[in-house]
Amino acid sequence: MAADAKSTMASAVADGIRRRIVSGELEPEKKLRVQQLAATFGVALSPVREALNRLTSEGLVQLRDMRGFSVAPVSEKELAEISRTRVWLNELALRESIRNGDNAWLEGVLLALHRLQQQPRLAPGGAPNPAWDEAHRSFHTALTSACRSRQLIAYCDQLFVMADRYRYIARGSPKASSKDRDTEHRLIAEAVIARRADEAVALLSRHFETTATLCQNVFRRSKTAKGAKRP
Repeated sequence: MAADAKSTMASAVADGIRRRIVSGELEPEKKLRVQQLAATFGVALSPVREALNRLTSEGLVQLRDMRGFSVAPVSEKELAEISRTRVWLNELALRESIRNGDNAWLEGVLLALHRLQQQPRLAPGGAPNPAWDEAHRSFHTALTSACRSRQLIAYCDQLFVMADRYRYIARGSPKASSKDRDTEHRLIAEAVIARRADEAVALLSRHFETTATLCQNVFRRSKTAKGAKRP
């Protein structure tokens, strides 16, 4: 198999596994068997191993000696660290984008918001809508895409994926409201378009922190429920 074809196949497998991890279909700490995944995706073992190594570098998969690959665990501690780092890096990236972005960038932010607003969050049957998930990621990428640093954009995107696992967990919070989150996206975009950097950064940081708080509520409810079941 040619090297570029192999890399493309590994990318497709990585995308598929990533979606399953982020959505919770592959649960935290679940063992990932290379042969089983190869059968699932209809590929050879090598692209699966390459995909898992990529996801390990992204923090979604872990590799332990003698135990193989498994889905990375989730925790309140990791959530807090991801959230803090997202706030720090996205503030820098967003301020630089507002300072340096041209009209084409502003149009890109508006277009990304429009595409996000046009997608329902849930697919028929109530499952998460992959098209909304992709539009959501594209919107957040558009906000920081004019910061003039490919590395910073890449770090922000990686943190988005890691945090997205927790967004799915946060959906279990009774206080979660899709209408509130839609409003947050609109207000962030409006502040960006008006180049009100301080307001845009504050709104984006609060957006991240709200998701973290909702997820923490789910973690704590789960701990309380487990404690109540103990004799």
